Amino acid sequence: MKKNFVVSISALMAMSLTLAACGNSTASPSPSIASTGEKQSAAPTTASSEAPKNANNDSYTLRVSSWFLDDTTQSTNFKQAAEKKFREKYPNVKVQWDTLIGEKYMDKLKADLTAGSAADVIFSQNVAQFGKAGYLADLSNEPWAANVLDATKPLESFDGKLYGAAATVSVNGVFYNKKIFSDASLQPPKTWDDFIAINEKLKAKKVTPIIAGFKDAWTIGLTLGVIADSMIEVANPNYLFDIYNGKAKLTGPEMIATTDAFLQLAKGGYFNKDALSLDWPGSLAAFEQGKAAMIIQGNWVPGMMDGDVKDKGMPKQEVGFFAMPNKEGKSALSAGPDHSISVNAKTQHMQAAKDFVAMVLSQDVLSVHIKDVAFPGIKNIKGDFANPAMTDVMNAMNTSASVIGVNSSNFLASSAWTGIQNGVLKVIGGGDIGDTLAVAQQNYDKDKGTIVIPKQ
Repeated sequence: MKKNFVVSISALMAMSLTLAACGNSTASPSPSIASTGEKQSAAPTTASSEAPKNANNDSYTLRVSSWFLDDTTQSTNFKQAAEKKFREKYPNVKVQWDTLIGEKYMDKLKADLTAGSAADVIFSQNVAQFGKAGYLADLSNEPWAANVLDATKPLESFDGKLYGAAATVSVNGVFYNKKIFSDASLQPPKTWDDFIAINEKLKAKKVTPIIAGFKDAWTIGLTLGVIADSMIEVANPNYLFDIYNGKAKLTGPEMIATTDAFLQLAKGGYFNKDALSLDWPGSLAAFEQGKAAMIIQGNWVPGMMDGDVKDKGMPKQEVGFFAMPNKEGKSALSAGPDHSISVNAKTQHMQAAKDFVAMVLSQDVLSVHIKDVAFPGIKNIKGDFANPAMTDVMNAMNTSASVIGVNSSNFLASSAWTGIQNGVLKVIGGGDIGDTLAVAQQNYDKDKGTIVIPKQ
């Protein structure tokens, strides 16, 4: 695979966390409204004669949609920082945040885009597909475009045009409670067999090994993806391209090894008994309360935990992080876009929307958004990470292979990946995986045209 598709993690982090602050310049001001062309009176003008109108002084509402901005201090600070910087240029424009927490947002967004009723500025995880469909404005010539991390560009572009930017870059793996591990004389695993042994020892001590909130379907996809990245892409980083080009099948040994590994966890009883009825917030709360030793999640966990100590009175837990190892003791981590920001191609306020995006991606605002919970997708943005667990994440990134995640909906037809998720969930409920992978391959073949995959 070309280097711009699988970038070295060391390079990624060097670009993301460099201390040089990004400049605060934004897109050029909106042009003044043009003359009406009407014939002017020959009479002398008075002091009240109108000068060309400044569009920046217009009053209207700019809508911004997202799925992740809840009522926590972190979200509030980010929204306030974005609005403050935006008002410096557009003092009379109101910013309206249209937020629907969770995965239902993605379905609503697709419906709104189809109906032409989507917000002016859009956060999503489907930039390439939406760009291909004509829903998003071309942002290739925006001043920040040159600073987009190379590792994220395949997911933010289509046909050579840039339709968004990853405000945040996410990394998924295993967070563990250091005290629980220490009390059980455990260390992070070096191989998959080590990982299973850890789960067995915790289970024998009546400790829930892994807390999961599979009621929210995205968490099962994330868990499968963490396993697949190491089980498949360590050996073959071109796996997703091979599937697309017909050189590999979802029924092949790679995906079988992934689902078998997941089923080993499920059948071993290593997940919480209420995994199917517990949602993501519930799983995090249980982990924060020390009710489980591990949680398979993204790099936002430490910062969220610190916030919940302050905002919700949760007990302070010391956590660590490791990448999921495969049977040979090797691991891979996918570092990809999480919160991508774009502009609706049909917005009535195109320049203001573009300026809002530029301001979100500036040092002043983006540093607030990523504080303690994420890595920036824009070069030269300084990050602030107070929790030591984030150092563990960065160390894992520097010692693991970097891959395009199997969990990426851009490179694996959503109908195929959803089918695999549903198949393994049946096993947790006591069922059988059956012909899940065969059906997934059929769905992939049927929906292959929906995939936006970069050229090799």
